[in-house]
Amino acid sequence: MAKARDIKRRIKSIKSTQQITKTMEMVSASKLKKAQKRLVEARPYHRSLREMTVELLKGLGGQGTHPLMKAYPNVESAIILLITSNRGLCGAFNNNLIRLCERTIGDYRRRGVQTRLFISGKKGIAYFRYINHPVEGAYTEYSDLPTVEGLQPLADLFMEEYTGGRAQEVQIVSSSFRSVMTQAPLLYRLLPIAAPEGGGIEIRDEDRYIIEPSTGSILVDLLPAYIRNSVYQLFLETHTSEHGARRTAMKAASENADDMIKTLTRRYNRARQSQITQELAEIVGGAEALRG
Repeated sequence: MAKARDIKRRIKSIKSTQQITKTMEMVSASKLKKAQKRLVEARPYHRSLREMTVELLKGLGGQGTHPLMKAYPNVESAIILLITSNRGLCGAFNNNLIRLCERTIGDYRRRGVQTRLFISGKKGIAYFRYINHPVEGAYTEYSDLPTVEGLQPLADLFMEEYTGGRAQEVQIVSSSFRSVMTQAPLLYRLLPIAAPEGGGIEIRDEDRYIIEPSTGSILVDLLPAYIRNSVYQLFLETHTSEHGARRTAMKAASENADDMIKTLTRRYNRARQSQITQELAEIVGGAEALRG
């Protein structure tokens, strides 16, 4: 049986770690609240913009001529943007995103398509550089606090590469924030923008639009705005998911520390009791020896 003082030292170490995890849980909860507020405020605008875009594209009957809607018959090169976090200690959050990105690269490779990888977040950058996979664009400034203005150059870069024919598809690997406890990896096709073939978003009659001067002229400005907002929205979703995942991970770590402390405390009590019993036996044995 382990010595009582060794067990006591281990309990002290776990309690010290638990203080750190509880502090990080509180910090993550505070950051999550702010990030969730930004996400909830941004979702209605993104939904309205998407509804408007879908409605206008439906009116074209699949005959859109905007460069961002051009579908290349042969895809030879595709851009993949992977969004991860700059920091760890958030469970399997980054690993799940990286695995999805690797599967996407593998799917393209099997089709004979060359992939160009762009990564936001230190965790994703470090992994792909470690495995010596070429990274064309590495960004660390977007993951901590994404903004519309800050992300516009990135969205514009993807649109330029697509309209210039240097990339025939643009995919984004991000996270979808569903709840504090649930975040799911998401593969989102940013480009080309496809006209809906039916179904999709239901637009109420009172929300339909009067279009002037024409659908085509409105789409010239609307589609780039939609792409920029989609990129921003995906970053917001991933940013919020990161804090949710970290809060959950730190909460689980604190609870596991509690369980370990309880188990070690019982072991400590048994070891201490055994030690006391042994000391008493030695005292009694010594006293008997003196009498004899």
